[in-house]
Amino acid sequence: MKKTSPPADRKRLEEMAGLAHNRANTYTLLSRVWGAEMDQSLWDELRLAAFPHLPELPALDKAYRRLEQALRSPSPHWLTDLAADYARLCLGSDPREGADPYESVHRNKEGLLMQDEWEAVLNLYHALGLARTEGTHESEDHLALELECMAQLCARQETALRSGELPEASWWLDQQVRMLDEHLLLWVPSFVRRVTALGNTEFYKAFADLTEQFLKMDRDLIAAVLPE
Repeated sequence: MKKTSPPADRKRLEEMAGLAHNRANTYTLLSRVWGAEMDQSLWDELRLAAFPHLPELPALDKAYRRLEQALRSPSPHWLTDLAADYARLCLGSDPREGADPYESVHRNKEGLLMQDEWEAVLNLYHALGLARTEGTHESEDHLALELECMAQLCARQETALRSGELPEASWWLDQQVRMLDEHLLLWVPSFVRRVTALGNTEFYKAFADLTEQFLKMDRDLIAAVLPE
């Protein structure tokens, strides 16, 4: 029989579970935007979203406000423009023109796909019991898949917290640190710089900035809750 937690402890667990839930939702949204061309449904969802105001986190707050402005001021042919920009940034074969949303391209000297960095993240997915969503054709080190991995890790942490399984919840949090420190934070800044330099739409430039700032903030947040 599980030991019942005091009310204060239960409240703290609920707060932590709620935070893990919100983080999972944000990672899912980031993954969806980088995983495919923009469509009307996702655009409408983004325009209706209530993005947080975070004056205590000025860089992230600025990124959210920049994204809101981009969503309020689309070009006359915004859907076509976004599709063309996404294809150029994320689907092109020429690294001089594209931003290349693949970890291996940004981290190995040759700038090639499916190198050691891809193998490392593939092994991590296997160790965590994670698999690509059915119908996904991108390699495992694609930005959308790495962000989806973080979403799943946050969701599993939330489940463990709501079940009162604190050691398991702590383990899932450790895996999030591993994903951020050994993968995402090592190459996303490079990807964002390329989007900023090569992008033709303010939306993708703003969303790239938001992606980087959220990752950095999330790592700081984890550091604040992990024991010394």
